[in-house]
Amino acid sequence: MQNQQMNSNEYKIETLELKNCNEIIEIWTKSLPENLKSIIGKEIINNYIQKFFKIKENFGCGIFKSNELIGFILFGNDNAIIEEIKKEKFKLIIFSFFKNLFLLKLNKILSYLDVLIFLLLSKNEEKIMMEGNCELLIIAIKNDQQNKGIGSDLLKDSLKIFKKNFLNYNYIYVKTLNRSERNLHFYKRNRFEVQKKIFGRVYLKFKTQFLNSKP
Repeated sequence: MQNQQMNSNEYKIETLELKNCNEIIEIWTKSLPENLKSIIGKEIINNYIQKFFKIKENFGCGIFKSNELIGFILFGNDNAIIEEIKKEKFKLIIFSFFKNLFLLKLNKILSYLDVLIFLLLSKNEEKIMMEGNCELLIIAIKNDQQNKGIGSDLLKDSLKIFKKNFLNYNYIYVKTLNRSERNLHFYKRNRFEVQKKIFGRVYLKFKTQFLNSKP
């Protein structure tokens, strides 16, 4: 397992493996409660992670504090994973939708509809953008560890650790909500540039040639 020490000996970066699954799920659901997978539940996230690590082109890093995972980042392509999950977990997804509808959790219902419309509108354009490129799929930090610069350290160190992987691509893409100024500032600060906007999402790209140059 590759690892890289951070500024403090208390922290370390390591590549993630399937054995980290339960820790990833906990951080995912608690730090990203509005994420649709979090809304549907841990079973969906577990299924996603299990499939994610079976694809050799996918990879990720975790940041550990005293051997406890406090944040993670995943890269790759999850289009095939999403399609498989929609087929295999269709009943679970529908059950979750109607459960929230019955409980009148309008914000969660709107999240379902928002994601559905976005997927329909972005499918073709995203396919073109991702062709021959890589995506930063998710980055999450434990709630009590946020606002300490840990996310930036994790992103920067992961780019170094997987440099050889990234140089096979022209760009690393990431998408985030247009209304999330904090996220937009985070990516721009880390040399991601806005590419386009689709239904409330902003696509940003990082030129992999930057990995061969000084910041």
